[in-house]
Formats: sequence, C-alpha cells, structure tokens
Amino acid sequence: MKSSLLIVDMHQRFHCIKSFQVCEIPNNIECKQKTFVMSMNFENYAAKGNEMIHKLSIELTVPRDQAARILRAVLHALRERLTLEENFDFLSQLTMIIKGVYIDGYNPGKSFVHSRSLEDFLDDIRSADPNAAGHDLGNDARTKWLVQGVFRILNEYISEGEMKDIVNVLPKKIGTFITETMYDKEFF
Repeated sequence: MKSSLLIVDMHQRFHCIKSFQVCEIPNNIECKQKTFVMSMNFENYAAKGNEMIHKLSIELTVPRDQAARILRAVLHALRERLTLEENFDFLSQLTMIIKGVYIDGYNPGKSFVHSRSLEDFLDDIRSADPNAAGHDLGNDARTKWLVQGVFRILNEYISEGEMKDIVNVLPKKIGTFITETMYDKEFF
C-alpha cells in the first residue's frame, strides 16, 4: 500500500517538520525554496504504537488494553513532573501514536508538579487511571513493578541521553527509582 504524501512548500507558507523522510519535490511544482515531502503513513504509525503496547503487555504480563492504560497513566504522571522543554524533548522521541496518548489532556500552561516523593508519583499514576487503578495497578509493590516495566520498554524507544535528562529533571527519589530500573537493563 502506498502512503499519502503532503508537499511542504515554504512559498505556500506550510511549515516543515524536521523528523520526516526527505524527498525531492518534483520539478513541475513551482516554489521559491524546495524543502521536502512528508510521508503520512498512518498504518505505519499505528503499527509502531501497537508494537510498543505489545512489548509492554509481554513485559508486564497483562492484556494489551491494560498495558495501554498503565502506559498512559505513567506517561501522564511523568509529564506533570517535567519542564515544558523536557516534555517536548521527550515527546519528540515517542512513536506518533504514543505522542497522542502523551499529550491527551495536556495543559502546557500548567506548572509542573514539584512533589519529591516516590509515593506521590505512584499516587499520581493511580490518579491518572481512576476507573481501573485498583485492577490495573494494585498495591504499592505491584505499582512499582509495573512502572519499572514501563520504563524498561521506554528505554527501547528513548535515547540514553534523553532518559538521563529526564532523570536529572525529576526529584531525586523518583530519578533514583528510574535509574535503578534502567540499571537492571544495563542502561547507565
């Protein structure tokens, strides 16, 4: 199946997005400055998002829908603790569909959470999954184990440098928790 293409042409005042495939604009299209063509392959985006959810489901030994809810809850609690700049740096490395999950309901004008405790972080994860938190997350020990699984899978998609940046922005206790999780997988 062919993917659709959107021509990005500065003359027509469309904006470029750097992270997409670069292609030559055909010569029969007039523009002052050639840029590139952006592939809009939504099936590929969905496949990559599904791949991540599938890996998480296996890692956590839970059904896919539960894995997706857990990922969403962790991402939403995490984004509330990151600066605006760090949120955008992290977001840029997520797969397209997971980016949508990450920003769903996001208010960048809201100041980030300054809580220092791991327990508050875990409570915020439960709050982000209010209808199924008891079923999905369970007690503190199970929640910690599930959150560690999420970070192990994120480690496969996010660069080492970005994960280190996230750890450095987070309160020390939460950063240590994540670092210890990553260390188990030879991250640091």
